[in-house]
Amino acid sequence: MSGSLKLNIGCGINKLEGFINIDCDPEMKPDLVHKLPTKLPYENESCELIVMYHTIEHISKKEHGAILMEFWRLLSPEGLLIITFPEFTKCVENWKTNYRGKKEFWEATIYGRQASNSDYHVSIIDSNSFGRLMIDCGYQIVKCISEVPEFWNTIIKAKRHSMHSYEIDVQDAVWHYPH
Repeated sequence: MSGSLKLNIGCGINKLEGFINIDCDPEMKPDLVHKLPTKLPYENESCELIVMYHTIEHISKKEHGAILMEFWRLLSPEGLLIITFPEFTKCVENWKTNYRGKKEFWEATIYGRQASNSDYHVSIIDSNSFGRLMIDCGYQIVKCISEVPEFWNTIIKAKRHSMHSYEIDVQDAVWHYPH
Protein backbone atom coordinates (compact mmCIF):
# COMPACT_ATOMS: atom_id res chain seq x y z
CA MET A 1 0.00 0.00 0.00
CA SER A 2 1.49 3.34 -1.06
CA GLY A 3 2.21 5.76 1.75
CA SER A 4 1.62 3.50 4.75
CA LEU A 5 4.97 3.77 6.59
CA LYS A 6 5.69 6.15 9.45
CA LEU A 7 9.34 7.01 10.15
CA ASN A 8 10.80 8.53 13.33
CA ILE A 9 14.18 9.83 12.15
CA GLY A 10 16.85 10.43 14.81
CA CYS A 11 14.71 8.75 17.44
CA GLY A 12 17.38 8.50 20.15
CA ILE A 13 15.70 7.05 23.23
CA ASN A 14 12.27 8.41 22.15
CA LYS A 15 10.72 5.48 20.30
CA LEU A 16 7.25 6.01 18.84
CA GLU A 17 4.75 3.18 18.66
CA GLY A 18 3.58 2.44 15.13
CA PHE A 19 6.73 4.04 13.64
CA ILE A 20 9.98 2.65 12.30
CA ASN A 21 12.41 4.26 14.74
CA ILE A 22 15.67 5.18 13.02
CA ASP A 23 18.92 6.49 14.52
CA CYS A 24 22.59 6.57 13.53
CA ASP A 25 23.67 5.45 17.03
CA PRO A 26 23.32 1.69 17.58
CA GLU A 27 23.42 2.26 21.36
CA MET A 28 19.97 3.86 21.07
CA LYS A 29 18.67 0.45 19.92
CA PRO A 30 16.58 1.79 17.01
CA ASP A 31 14.61 -0.44 14.65
CA LEU A 32 17.06 0.64 11.93
CA VAL A 33 20.59 1.98 12.36
CA HIS A 34 21.07 4.45 9.52
CA LYS A 35 23.14 7.56 8.89
CA LEU A 36 21.63 10.27 6.73
CA PRO A 37 21.87 11.48 4.01
CA THR A 38 22.43 7.94 2.71
CA LYS A 39 19.33 6.64 0.93
CA LEU A 40 16.86 4.90 3.24
CA PRO A 41 15.79 1.34 2.29
CA TYR A 42 12.17 2.19 1.46
CA GLU A 43 10.27 2.58 -1.81
CA ASN A 44 9.37 5.93 -3.38
CA GLU A 45 6.17 7.42 -1.95
CA SER A 46 5.98 4.73 0.75
CA CYS A 47 5.61 7.04 3.79
CA GLU A 48 2.52 8.76 5.11
CA LEU A 49 4.43 10.49 7.91
CA ILE A 50 8.07 11.32 8.61
CA VAL A 51 8.99 12.99 11.88
CA MET A 52 12.39 14.37 12.81
CA TYR A 53 12.27 15.77 16.32
CA HIS A 54 15.31 17.80 17.37
CA THR A 55 17.69 16.02 15.02
CA ILE A 56 18.40 18.30 12.04
CA GLU A 57 20.64 20.55 14.17
CA HIS A 58 22.86 17.50 14.85
CA ILE A 59 23.58 17.10 11.11
CA SER A 60 25.95 19.17 9.00
CA LYS A 61 24.09 21.95 7.17
CA LYS A 62 25.63 20.93 3.84
CA GLU A 63 23.63 17.66 4.07
CA HIS A 64 20.23 19.23 4.83
CA GLY A 65 19.17 19.58 1.19
CA ALA A 66 20.01 15.96 0.40
CA ILE A 67 18.11 14.81 3.48
CA LEU A 68 15.05 16.84 2.54
CA MET A 69 15.21 15.44 -0.99
CA GLU A 70 15.36 11.89 0.41
CA PHE A 71 12.30 12.58 2.58
CA TRP A 72 10.54 14.06 -0.47
CA ARG A 73 11.24 10.82 -2.37
CA LEU A 74 9.77 8.75 0.46
CA LEU A 75 6.64 10.79 1.16
CA SER A 76 3.40 9.85 -0.53
CA PRO A 77 1.68 12.72 -2.37
CA GLU A 78 -0.54 13.27 0.67
CA GLY A 79 2.26 12.52 3.18
CA LEU A 80 3.41 14.88 5.93
CA LEU A 81 6.89 15.83 7.20
CA ILE A 82 7.29 17.28 10.69
CA ILE A 83 10.67 18.70 11.74
CA THR A 84 11.42 20.39 15.06
CA PHE A 85 14.54 22.25 16.11
CA PRO A 86 15.79 24.89 18.53
CA GLU A 87 15.40 28.36 17.01
CA PHE A 88 18.99 29.56 17.27
CA THR A 89 18.38 33.29 17.75
CA LYS A 90 15.84 32.66 20.52
CA CYS A 91 18.23 30.28 22.29
CA VAL A 92 21.12 32.76 22.10
CA GLU A 93 18.91 35.55 23.42
CA ASN A 94 17.77 33.33 26.31
CA TRP A 95 21.41 32.48 27.06
CA LYS A 96 22.44 36.17 26.93
CA THR A 97 19.67 37.23 29.33
CA ASN A 98 19.96 34.08 31.48
CA TYR A 99 16.22 33.57 30.97
CA ARG A 100 14.66 31.79 33.99
CA GLY A 101 18.15 31.58 35.56
CA LYS A 102 19.05 28.55 33.39
CA LYS A 103 22.25 29.60 31.63
CA GLU A 104 23.55 26.00 31.33
CA PHE A 105 20.25 24.85 29.83
CA TRP A 106 20.37 27.60 27.19
CA GLU A 107 23.97 26.69 26.38
CA ALA A 108 22.80 23.10 25.79
CA THR A 109 20.10 24.37 23.40
CA ILE A 110 22.89 26.01 21.40
CA TYR A 111 25.60 23.30 21.52
CA GLY A 112 23.61 20.16 22.37
CA ARG A 113 23.59 18.25 25.63
CA GLN A 114 26.79 16.43 24.67
CA ALA A 115 25.65 13.26 26.45
CA SER A 116 26.97 11.07 23.61
CA ASN A 117 29.11 11.36 20.47
CA SER A 118 26.04 12.27 18.39
CA ASP A 119 24.52 14.69 20.92
CA TYR A 120 26.20 17.86 19.63
CA HIS A 121 24.55 20.62 17.63
CA VAL A 122 26.58 21.27 14.51
CA SER A 123 24.17 23.52 12.57
CA ILE A 124 22.59 26.85 13.33
CA ILE A 125 18.93 26.51 12.38
CA ASP A 126 16.32 29.23 12.03
CA SER A 127 12.84 28.87 10.61
CA ASN A 128 13.27 31.48 7.85
CA SER A 129 16.30 29.94 6.16
CA PHE A 130 15.28 26.34 6.82
CA GLY A 131 11.77 27.05 5.51
CA ARG A 132 13.23 28.53 2.32
CA LEU A 133 15.38 25.41 1.89
CA MET A 134 12.30 23.23 2.31
CA ILE A 135 10.43 25.19 -0.36
CA ASP A 136 13.47 24.93 -2.68
CA CYS A 137 13.40 21.15 -2.12
CA GLY A 138 9.77 20.89 -3.26
CA TYR A 139 7.78 21.25 -0.02
CA GLN A 140 4.76 23.31 0.82
CA ILE A 141 4.93 24.62 4.39
CA VAL A 142 1.63 23.78 6.07
CA LYS A 143 2.50 25.29 9.44
CA CYS A 144 5.49 26.89 11.13
CA ILE A 145 4.92 27.55 14.82
CA SER A 146 6.69 27.74 18.16
CA GLU A 147 6.55 24.58 20.23
CA VAL A 148 4.32 24.92 23.30
CA PRO A 149 5.37 25.59 26.00
CA GLU A 150 9.00 25.68 24.77
CA PHE A 151 8.71 28.80 22.57
CA TRP A 152 12.42 28.65 21.67
CA ASN A 153 11.77 25.50 19.62
CA THR A 154 10.16 25.55 16.18
CA ILE A 155 7.85 23.03 14.55
CA ILE A 156 7.59 22.96 10.77
CA LYS A 157 4.91 20.82 9.14
CA ALA A 158 5.20 20.40 5.39
CA LYS A 159 3.97 18.24 2.59
CA ARG A 160 5.28 17.34 -0.82
CA HIS A 161 4.65 19.96 -3.41
CA SER A 162 6.35 20.30 -6.75
CA MET A 163 9.99 20.06 -7.69
CA HIS A 164 11.79 23.27 -8.52
CA SER A 165 15.32 22.04 -8.09
CA TYR A 166 18.27 23.59 -9.88
CA GLU A 167 19.12 20.26 -11.48
CA ILE A 168 15.68 19.87 -13.05
CA ASP A 169 15.74 23.48 -14.32
CA VAL A 170 19.18 22.99 -15.88
CA GLN A 171 18.24 19.62 -17.38
CA ASP A 172 15.07 21.11 -18.83
CA ALA A 173 16.95 24.12 -20.23
CA VAL A 174 19.58 21.91 -21.87
CA TRP A 175 16.94 19.59 -23.27
CA HIS A 176 15.01 22.44 -24.89
CA TYR A 177 18.03 24.44 -26.01
CA PRO A 178 17.82 24.98 -29.78
CA HIS A 179 20.85 23.73 -31.72
